[in-house]
Formats: sequence, structure tokens, C-alpha cells
Amino acid sequence: MLLTWILILIAVFIFLSIIIAIENTPSAKGRRGEIFVSSALHRNLPSQQYTVFDNVTLPAPNGSTQIDHIVISKYGIFCIETKNMKGWIYGYERQKYWTQVIYQKRTRFQNPLRQNYSHTETLRKRLGLSKAFVHSIIVFTGDAESKTPMPPNVGDIKTCIDYIRYFKSVIFNPSEVDRITDIIISERMEPTRATHRLHVENVRNRPAQPFRQPKEHIPDCPVCGAEMILRTAKKGPNPGSQFWGCSTFPKCRQTRSIDNTDVLK
Repeated sequence: MLLTWILILIAVFIFLSIIIAIENTPSAKGRRGEIFVSSALHRNLPSQQYTVFDNVTLPAPNGSTQIDHIVISKYGIFCIETKNMKGWIYGYERQKYWTQVIYQKRTRFQNPLRQNYSHTETLRKRLGLSKAFVHSIIVFTGDAESKTPMPPNVGDIKTCIDYIRYFKSVIFNPSEVDRITDIIISERMEPTRATHRLHVENVRNRPAQPFRQPKEHIPDCPVCGAEMILRTAKKGPNPGSQFWGCSTFPKCRQTRSIDNTDVLK
């Protein structure tokens, strides 16, 4: 009898160890983070104004692209990449890699803004929209804490929702919103394990994608001549509106408005 109980306890221990190991895999952590973000988006963004899609895989020239969340609104389209991480996060907007620090262990990972760039590019091209209408957002879930200044579209779930709400200028009428929604519904690949396996294989085989916009679409600063960056106003009379700001800020504070040729395809 004692031996039977020992064998049962060993079996239970092995079973629990396997479950814990599975739950700590990157894919399982990623799913938990995506579920958390999806729930927060649905709770905090009124369904009358925002439509949320989760786990959208779209065909792309290099195979496919998988987007964690897409938010459609009359104020713009938001493409969200979720990172369920812990520890301290170090990184700057244009760095190729960022660093995660847990105690004294340092781990490099791809700049998620670069990763999400390919997502937003695929999405906007399939929707036939300008860069100015499709916005990239990075959400860190878990206990991650940024130790370097991050742009306004990178942060926790509150930062994400606040960033979406900054956009208040109506740019799509109801029929345009319906058209965009219908395209995503009709073109998204079935969210099955087979689709996920195919996408993973596509990612492994694809070449690295460029992150920066083509040079001809980026104006130079009229004061110092440096390249300008597309920024989003957080304060002032038009929060959520976009403008070109000098990349050397705060050394140079020159800005430039986005004219029609900048925002129309």
C-alpha cells in the first residue's frame, strides 16, 4: 500500500511538473498576455466606436503576418503587439535589439517596434491606407518595467488604451469603417493550429524586413537638416494629432505639420 501511494505521488509530481513547464513556455506566456490585453481592450473601448480583432493572420508577400490585436475605429487603425515579459526593459526607438534584465541575467530580444512595423505595413497595404492612418502599439504585460524613455505608443495596457483615445479626429466615415472591417474578416486566415504552424514556418524562412520608411517619405528638418520623425501630440489643443518633429529633439525643437501629400496614399 505504501509503495502504491509513493508511485501515485511520483506520478502526480511528474504531471504537475509537465504542466508547469508547458505553462512557462514562451508561447503559453504569450497567449496569457494576449488574453489579458484582449479583455482590457473590450472592457475599456466602447464597442459603438471601436471594433477589436484578436490573433489575426493575414496573407503577405513573404508568406503571412500574425497580428496580436487590431482595433478599428473612425479615428484610425491600431495594430497591437503584445509582450508578456518581466524584469527591467532597456531600449530605444531605433535600436535593433532591446535588453531584458532579470536580477543579473541579461537577454536581448528584437525591438518590438521593428517587429510590429512589418505587421502595420502588411495591414495598411491590404487595406489600401496611408501610413498616417495605421498606428503601431507595443503593450508589455506581466511585471516588465521600462528603464529607458519609451515613445508614447509603447508601455503597459493603460498606456495602450490612453494612446488609442488620444486620436479624436474623425478620418473614416461609417461606410469606410465597414469596408475596412469586411476586408479583415474576409482576408484573415482561419485561426487554427495549422495556420499557426504555417505562419511559424514562414517566419523562419523569411529574410529580415526593413524597419524605416523609404527616405522619400521622410522630410528633413528645415532648421538643422536632420531627418524628421512622425510623432503624436499628447497635449495641447489637438491631442492625438500627428506631426513631424526633428529627430534631434530636444536639441532642435522644430516641427512640421502633415499636409495632404503626407497623409494621402
